[in-house]
Amino acid sequence: MPTLLLHFLLFLITTTVTNLIPAVHSNCIEAQQQSLLHFKQSLEFDSSESSKLITWNSSTECCAWLGVTCSTIGSVVGLDISNESISCSIDNSSSLFQLQHLQSLNLADNNFKSSSIPSAIGKLTELRYLNLMLSGQGSDWCEAISSSLPNLRVLSLSGCRLSGPICDSLAKLQSLQEIDLSLNQLNGSIPSSVVSLPKLERLTLSHNRFSGQVPEFSNTSSPLFDTLYLENNNLEGQIPTSIFNLHGLLFLNLSSNNFSGFPFNGPRLPRNLSSVNLSNNSMLFDYNGSKSSFLQIRHLILASNKLRAFPDFLRNQSILYHLDLSNNQI
Repeated sequence: MPTLLLHFLLFLITTTVTNLIPAVHSNCIEAQQQSLLHFKQSLEFDSSESSKLITWNSSTECCAWLGVTCSTIGSVVGLDISNESISCSIDNSSSLFQLQHLQSLNLADNNFKSSSIPSAIGKLTELRYLNLMLSGQGSDWCEAISSSLPNLRVLSLSGCRLSGPICDSLAKLQSLQEIDLSLNQLNGSIPSSVVSLPKLERLTLSHNRFSGQVPEFSNTSSPLFDTLYLENNNLEGQIPTSIFNLHGLLFLNLSSNNFSGFPFNGPRLPRNLSSVNLSNNSMLFDYNGSKSSFLQIRHLILASNKLRAFPDFLRNQSILYHLDLSNNQI
């Protein structure tokens, strides 16, 4: 199931980038064509499994190669060689980093053997989209990415065997809209500076080893922040009220953690959420106060908690379509 989910997310993220970088066919700049050919030559890949790299040759313009997107003046602005059965490492000397007008780079679903992301990626200062999902990058990733990529909007490093904490410097990427660091071995606390990035729309930190309490979200007025996935970590304490004050939030998954408290005081304004999953936590929901409809939820999963009675706040749910209270003590 995780593999199917990753491939579905890969499809969604790959589709997203087409909205960021429109396809243009023009005459390729010779120096950039040579950089791409040298890059291809440095890669080890199974040609029988390749659909893109096998189209790269000196007899055709690089802007016509599969996986390559050019600007109107022939600069290479997009490179997608995901799922090309690549099995090698990329270091700082790679000609990939000579493509300094790159805005989109997708290397997902390959097997890069390097233990870290090359610091030379900082040369790609125009990069807006970076997808290394399932590419095996290891440690020392955070500083390399956050040092010189001020325009980055989408960062996907799911399933890359990342470890250690998220460095505070990631918050320097003020243009980030989507962050996916799921299915790694990241630990420590979730930095408040990251959850408060001003343009953030989707944050996925699920299936890691994060611990402690979730920080408060300061940018609650944003109508764009619609997805928060923190499931399968070691987070604890009360769920911050500020999560439910996120103006645009639609999808929330905090399942399989150690949360024990729920903010019954609720959001400042009426809120409708499409899906909330709080299963596999330690919440009691011992609350018999006001039945105010402070929060309306369409799909709500409270399975495998410590509920001892039917939660009072559910009685005023007017849009509830799916409710799971299984494996409790009701």
